[in-house]
Amino acid sequence: MGITDQKYKNIHDFQAVVMCWAEAVAQRYGLGRVDQDSLVPLPTSSTSDRYQERIGDGAWRFDTEVGPGVLVLTEVQAERDFMAPVRFCQYLCNQLLLEHKAKPFGPDRLLPLTVMVSLYTGSSPWALADLSQLFAPYVPRGSESPLQVWHFDMKHMDADAVPVSDPVRLLFDVERYRKVSDIDVPALVQRLDALQDGDLKDRLLAFISLTLHDFDPRLLLQTPQTTQELGEMVEAYRITHADELRMTAAQTAAQTAIQTAAQTTARIRLEDCLEVLLACGTDPSAALELGLDLLVMDDFPALGLLVHTQGDLVLLRTHIPPQPREGVTADDRRYVKKLLQGCHSYPSEEHLELG
Repeated sequence: MGITDQKYKNIHDFQAVVMCWAEAVAQRYGLGRVDQDSLVPLPTSSTSDRYQERIGDGAWRFDTEVGPGVLVLTEVQAERDFMAPVRFCQYLCNQLLLEHKAKPFGPDRLLPLTVMVSLYTGSSPWALADLSQLFAPYVPRGSESPLQVWHFDMKHMDADAVPVSDPVRLLFDVERYRKVSDIDVPALVQRLDALQDGDLKDRLLAFISLTLHDFDPRLLLQTPQTTQELGEMVEAYRITHADELRMTAAQTAAQTAIQTAAQTTARIRLEDCLEVLLACGTDPSAALELGLDLLVMDDFPALGLLVHTQGDLVLLRTHIPPQPREGVTADDRRYVKKLLQGCHSYPSEEHLELG
């Protein structure tokens, strides 16, 4: 079981979490108030193929003011899947057949609203296609399917569009973390401490731990036992890796500035180039010489300057100036040295001297 499946299966059997989704579904479809006493978990349906078996993550039934027996299923997706709409329909139909087997449907007992809640946690955005969009153009389009799929791109959707409150809203917010500096620890601790269910709080701590550990294995090496311990562990990480976090932020800003300039043919700032060079491990003396090369290019082209290599950005000398280098003065050298020493990624050793 992957990390994503593990952390959601640990959460989705709590009454407070399920009730959040039940109320969100009832509000979306105009069903009125949810009868909390009627909320019951159901066996999940599965599909099999020659490669693997897929099992739905959760299924529940509940009554509302408008009608009884509403079915809600959840499915967590870590990767984009072209056939997901087909598979979701299969889950929904299987669930209805399970309900029919337990208590037959008929003219006097019609099928209830059946909703699939799709929770996507992948790193790149994904808008789930409507089932009709998967078919070739010559296939006739019928009326809208009564089977409902409600899709959420948890990492990329607008935060204001999240239709649920805590504790489920907390899952969305944690999934949106990109780096340690995104974590407002006091606010996170306050939201966790506001929960009445101690077991749910423990599961959420485990959820947060797995999520943060996933984007940096050095963070939260063990699940914190209390919210206070969570705060202490994140703060200890920030102190231990302060220089690295500062350099990473500076490198990201420099990369963004260079890429933006390249896309708009604007002038690329020399200090951004130097920042990226140092962050990628270039020796400061070599970075100085390359900086002087770039300086004499006189508005060097915003073209071919950066290349992606296994996720790392490296600076290329795409235009080699005439040798010996012409037009570089002592003031130029001092200017580039000053820019270099002002970079966040510049080594902090006081004895380092640049030629």
